[in-house]
Amino acid sequence: MCFCLVFLWTENYGDKTSNVSSSLKNAVHSIKSDPRILSLGLIQSLFEGSMYTFVLEWTPALTPILTSSSDSHHSNRGTIPHGYIFAGFMVAIMIGSSLFKLLIKYTTVDSFMRPTLLVASISLAVPILYPTHQSCIFISFVVFETCVGIFWPAMSTMRGKYVPEETRATIMNCFRVPLNLIVVCILLQNFHQTTIFKCCVMFLLLATLCQIWLHRHLQESESRNKLKLNSDDVSESL
Repeated sequence: MCFCLVFLWTENYGDKTSNVSSSLKNAVHSIKSDPRILSLGLIQSLFEGSMYTFVLEWTPALTPILTSSSDSHHSNRGTIPHGYIFAGFMVAIMIGSSLFKLLIKYTTVDSFMRPTLLVASISLAVPILYPTHQSCIFISFVVFETCVGIFWPAMSTMRGKYVPEETRATIMNCFRVPLNLIVVCILLQNFHQTTIFKCCVMFLLLATLCQIWLHRHLQESESRNKLKLNSDDVSESL
């Protein structure tokens, strides 16, 4: 298989004739002219920023602090089964993807993403409220990973519906700049673990607000389109 890929699969270099500056201008224009694109970009940056920060923080959050009996001020970390925990996270993501397939049969993506983002923010608030309860924290992290499993196909679906294909890659890359800044700034400041999770919760709540606004905007647009169609039908009948 590898032999066939190396010698028979030609490299896809994309459109070599495209101008980078013009693509960037078109992407910025699309973001400014369509609030749905701006909302999706903010949701992606805020959620993925929280997710990548979580990737670096779940191990210390789940590792219990052991206090030495000889010195109450001296403490070190215990050990946890990283492999089993990570496997549990991956299973939770698979469950989230399966839930997406069920949810999309009964409601729209922009509708069920509102409670999904809210649940994700609540789940990352557990390490803040119960920092020493490893069992509760693990359950909340599994719930968060389930939300991650719902997020990926949901975001891909919304991008395919609302972001134009010719500028989709450039637009999404524009929003990866604040995404990376979020993660790097949080990690370089060497914040306390509780502060880091507070930032993640705040980002996810902002993403929830953006999703609520997007859902309302789409509902208003749909109602306007229905009114326009009804008025056109009435005028044609007259």
